[in-house]
Amino acid sequence: MKHLFKLATLFVCPLLFVGCFADLDLTPIDSDTPEVFFSDSLSCEKGLVGCYDALNRYNENLFNGSVNSQFVIWNISDEMYNNAAGTGPKLYSYSASYATNQSMYKQLYAAIQRCSQLIKALESSSMNQQAKGVIEGEARFIRAYGYYMLTQQFGPVPYITEYIESARKDYPRTPLADIYQGIISDLESIAADENLPQSDHQGNVSRRAAK
Repeated sequence: MKHLFKLATLFVCPLLFVGCFADLDLTPIDSDTPEVFFSDSLSCEKGLVGCYDALNRYNENLFNGSVNSQFVIWNISDEMYNNAAGTGPKLYSYSASYATNQSMYKQLYAAIQRCSQLIKALESSSMNQQAKGVIEGEARFIRAYGYYMLTQQFGPVPYITEYIESARKDYPRTPLADIYQGIISDLESIAADENLPQSDHQGNVSRRAAK
């Protein structure tokens, strides 16, 4: 009898859990999803701040306007020699394992991904067209700048302009000519976009910057 009871319990309990999960609301209520977050102009503006912020991550020392940021960029080029460093390109050790190379590569692609996500989200946003144009133009500029910096340091890299929603490791390198053509096309479009200001003195993208 005990054996039959155990068997019955073994088969009944999983059915109870299936019933519970079937009625469970899986929509998160304690955090924003991309579909919900970019629904209005204020949220899209926050998304744009995130695009700029990807170039200024704390302790990364890249593109943050500090003296260290210039040292880091020079350090992975041939414009500076740092006799205090025991590794790096100045000692002919310019590889993917060099921490500064990794940092720049990851940070620029993080900015590119944020920009592509924002551009995609703008398509279904309730913002007016003029406001959309401003944010999209700035996001496209940051993405183009990111790809330009990547090509200057790494040559041909994967050129992806759509928002990546699932991880992959098999993206091929894109020929430099194709990357530059995409960058120039974006910049020409931005330079002709009258939604953007002709110039800006607050650090935001303008038509003059695109030119």
